[in-house]
Amino acid sequence: MAAAALFGPKGAKRAAASLEGAGAEAASDGPAAAAGSAAEGGQKRRLDLADLSALTRSIAEERSKLRLFVIKQKEDFDQKKAAGGDGLGGTDENEYFSAVPGDEFGPSRQFRVEAGIGRGVFSSVFSCRDTRDSPGKEYAVKFIRRNTMMRRAAEKEVEMYRKLAKGGEKDDPEGARFLISLAGCGTLEHQGHLCMFFELLKCDMRYALQRYGQGGGLPLPALMQYTRQVFLGLRALRKMKVVHADLKPDNIFVVLRRLPPDPQVRICDFGSAMDTSEQVKTSYAQPRYYRAPEIMCGLPYDTQIDLWSAGATVFELATGRILFTGTTNNQMLKQFLDVCGGCPKKMQTDGEASKKHFDGKGGFLHRDKDSMSGQPIVLNCSETLKPHRSVLGLLQTTLATPRDGMEASVHEAWVKQLADLVGGCLQLDDTTRLQPAEALELPFFKKDR
Repeated sequence: MAAAALFGPKGAKRAAASLEGAGAEAASDGPAAAAGSAAEGGQKRRLDLADLSALTRSIAEERSKLRLFVIKQKEDFDQKKAAGGDGLGGTDENEYFSAVPGDEFGPSRQFRVEAGIGRGVFSSVFSCRDTRDSPGKEYAVKFIRRNTMMRRAAEKEVEMYRKLAKGGEKDDPEGARFLISLAGCGTLEHQGHLCMFFELLKCDMRYALQRYGQGGGLPLPALMQYTRQVFLGLRALRKMKVVHADLKPDNIFVVLRRLPPDPQVRICDFGSAMDTSEQVKTSYAQPRYYRAPEIMCGLPYDTQIDLWSAGATVFELATGRILFTGTTNNQMLKQFLDVCGGCPKKMQTDGEASKKHFDGKGGFLHRDKDSMSGQPIVLNCSETLKPHRSVLGLLQTTLATPRDGMEASVHEAWVKQLADLVGGCLQLDDTTRLQPAEALELPFFKKDR
């Protein structure tokens, strides 16, 4: 199945033939070949193992290429949007699915398009209604572009959703409730487009900030409730050894019109997700503002990169401000030093990209875009370096005034506890960074609130 998914039916048959050919030939020779086959059995087994090893490597390489393709497409999309465009650039309009309200699709034409939701680099998304029900269940349906690589990326994403559904039920059913999953019929094919069905969610956290943040962040009690559910979802992912790799406010959706204890958020978009054993060698594996330092330095990583993203996301949801805003990895690392303090030794020396940013002697090579000489400025980055601007100080400055009638002393306690959460996630050393289960035990999430 894995070979078929990666290479297509013809490629899978060729791969299978490379493993089974020798055995098929021996069988076709009849009894006369039996004596010789016994003598050659050891060599055949060695050949079969070599072929299997080659196939395994080939599959791993193809998967890596596919993940790199997804990362590159998303990075380009984000950069074009940041430059003021729609992020789509010169994509082929003919690859996108187009529809108008009232269009029907599905095996029995039971799904009706209600409205367009948006278009991304991989798909166009519509709200659709199942007309077989009354009043008719609504779904968000992603129609994947008619593009070979994007189709393969979408099939990999579908595999991940099925893994999460199965693993979440076994490993952490409480936390898995906060992960998006396929809904309804799951997937179907329509006019050459793979369609993926999800629960219809209309409000992501970035939109919630704009609408409910009053020019700042979310009220702290609401923030606590939402972020607790995010960390429960991250706990489930860690238990399943799955890295999301794209956590940011845009990919956390609010489930409207729900009351506790029902889930009120969903972690969405697992198009970049991977097992922890599947390391992608690139220093751009996450969206830049939420990218963990080990990614930038080319170090091995695991689910802890999502905890870094969670820390940056929670700060943004609390304040309405993006914490780290560098335009390059080097500028981002400089801001990390300012807020988080010195770098662990492994960041300075052990990563594949460490030499781009560090001199290996405790110095950070800051490449100031405004420098007249064009030469890097060497800054102290030793592990004992104290931050210039602490997370607590930034939060106390930004959240100086209580909201919604909260007493000043209570507000001050909330802010300090929030700083413990955010600061614990934004540890440059991933081994000292909070794990999801540890984060959930912090005072910020006290159950008696």
